[in-house]
Amino acid sequence: MRSNKDKKRQDQERRVFHSFAKVCPLPILDSSIASRCPPEPDILCEIIGEGTVAFEMTCVEAEQYHSERAEQDRTLDKAKDFQVAVAKYLVLEKRYWGALFFLDDGKLSIEQICQLLDQAPHDREQLFLLEHGIDLEYGGGNHPPVLVVDAIEIRYAIREHIAKKLRKVAKGILKSSYPIEILLHFKGLGAARLDWEQRSEQLRSSLIPCLPKSQVRRVWIFDPQAEVVRFVHPPTERIG
Repeated sequence: MRSNKDKKRQDQERRVFHSFAKVCPLPILDSSIASRCPPEPDILCEIIGEGTVAFEMTCVEAEQYHSERAEQDRTLDKAKDFQVAVAKYLVLEKRYWGALFFLDDGKLSIEQICQLLDQAPHDREQLFLLEHGIDLEYGGGNHPPVLVVDAIEIRYAIREHIAKKLRKVAKGILKSSYPIEILLHFKGLGAARLDWEQRSEQLRSSLIPCLPKSQVRRVWIFDPQAEVVRFVHPPTERIG
């Protein structure tokens, strides 16, 4: 039996999703939108011409975001410790030269991080690390591997929320017999001020190696305040 808290959350999810459906370039049948319970994704709906699709929703909220920023400030020392540690592992330093690591699981120790970097299979290292709480990105810089925990603002929250959902699908915590898509939206945060052209390229580069090996087929970012889709990957032919 659903609790009042669950009912309230599902009501809010449906309201956001109905708003998304109005501006989304996909022909979502409004009357088909329905809430689902775990382990299924949050929303099930019918897309004309595509069939039934499951959407897992995730929200970047102002209160939670500021709390996460405070946690980042407390982990600055971990970034410094990482640079010292990885410099001792020349094989890792060479393998991940130019890499940026975003730590989605703050409980990982420096030793555990180095072990995971060493264990990551070469043919699926980004997906392997993502499943274990480490988001890997190559920004094209010529520098030793860096653990990024500061000065990343809303970008970090976006990446973290998407990464958590991808990990849940990879581990079977979230599952469906239908295609799965992720819909991230904002609450109490001004997303319009972000440089979405730059953010889109950064997000796309981190998602490209992961989605082909995942049951998740698309990732969306929706700004309810502006009533606009800010990002979708892979792009749909109906965008534009």
